[in-house]
Amino acid sequence: MSGPALDRPAPALRLGAGVLLKHAVNTAHLSDAPSKRMCTSNYKRDNCPQCGLLFSARNGKVGAHVIIIERERELWIVPLCADCNSEAKNVNQTGGRNTNAPFHLRTPVLAIRSLESPFI
Repeated sequence: MSGPALDRPAPALRLGAGVLLKHAVNTAHLSDAPSKRMCTSNYKRDNCPQCGLLFSARNGKVGAHVIIIERERELWIVPLCADCNSEAKNVNQTGGRNTNAPFHLRTPVLAIRSLESPFI
């Protein structure tokens, strides 16, 4: 018998610049801390792959839950700045629908699959 989903290693996927993503909604309750740490520690650039701004003490690097548009039924974690991640969560949502606008990555990233994805 296998253990809980968090006992499995998280799959990783290299995403190139230009890949189309969309911020996921209602993910604050997910316990993906190890995957988020892995994701942010593997990203060695000094700027956010979404907005291009430099990371700072006020606007640090976080692991953001996203959906890769070409893989709609999978939840992934990518490194973004806190402002981009927070802005997406505050987008007006009606009826539980995800109204976040898609965005293109500016730089390549290593995405880590969320082991708590509602789609798994």
